[in-house]
Amino acid sequence: RLLHQSDKLILRHSGGKKYVIYLDFWNDGNGIYDRLAAELVRRHGSALGARLAADGRLKFGKVTALADRLEHKNRAVPYAQIASIRTQREEGAGSSMSYLMISTATGRICKIDRSTIVNEPLLLNFLSQRLPA
Repeated sequence: RLLHQSDKLILRHSGGKKYVIYLDFWNDGNGIYDRLAAELVRRHGSALGARLAADGRLKFGKVTALADRLEHKNRAVPYAQIASIRTQREEGAGSSMSYLMISTATGRICKIDRSTIVNEPLLLNFLSQRLPA
């Protein structure tokens, strides 16, 4: 499991061991994240379709992917309506938050706290295969 929180990554190995990587401590923190994300997608990305077919849903923390839509906080976003996906960082008094912003063709925006998304690279890979061209 890969969880992105603020400027750190929390990795949970299948054996239960937890690793915390503080990205700001490294010269190439973004590069480390990119390599871990690519490896996660390489190892598990192709199995997502089969898991969805078997279970009917894929859980990415507080985000659930179904065959035809994404669900977050009891709100449904059909894949056919997704116009764009981007990340946004908001700075506050001594803290910062990072969000995944999903815009629909109807102008609605679904704002998801990235720290609540488990295995975000897999979610983004899954969405890229289902979005309209």
